Formats: sequence, structure tokens, C-alpha cells
Amino acid sequence: MNKLLVLAGLAVGVVGLSACEVVPEHPSMLIKTEPSEAQLTFDTGFVCTSPCKVVLRTPMRVKIAKAGYKAQEKILSQTVSGEVIWVLELAAPTTNVEEESLPEL
Repeated sequence: MNKLLVLAGLAVGVVGLSACEVVPEHPSMLIKTEPSEAQLTFDTGFVCTSPCKVVLRTPMRVKIAKAGYKAQEKILSQTVSGEVIWVLELAAPTTNVEEESLPEL
């Protein structure tokens, strides 16, 4: 299976493509997100929750959203089929913990 890993919008690599591989007329793509269960909204009106399998008849625009993470917008092309993994970026990443927010022990 072909895999395309996308980190914060940057295509990192494609694995498993060969010169003899035939691309189907309407390739399908399994879209995963890290973390999972992000909402995918396509310009066609189709909405699903990741992981989600779609058939690409034409290039499609998709918005990826999950509470606590920055929303992303991508364009899916018919030239890539297989599996795509999008890593979502925290909206407000922090390593600080406020003392008032800790439960009393």
C-alpha cells in the first residue's frame, strides 16, 4: 500500500510506488490523523471522522479540525492513492502547569 506521511503540511515521503504501477481511474485514499477522530469536511459536502476512506474523482479540498488543534486545509489530488497520515498541531502547546489548575490532594 502506498503511504504518504504529512507532518504539519509538509510531505515527508512516498513509499511503495513502482514504475509499472497502474493508477486506477478513481483511486481511493485512507485518511488518518494523529490524533485520530478529527472531523474532515470536503468541498463536496461530504463529512467524516478520521480514519476515513474517500474515492477521488477530482481534486478535492478538505478541512481538518479537532478541538484543541489548529485547523488545516489540504487539497487531495487524484495522483496519490493509498494512505495519508496528517499530524495535527496543538493550538496552544505548553509544558507549563498552573498550580491553581491542579486538584487538591
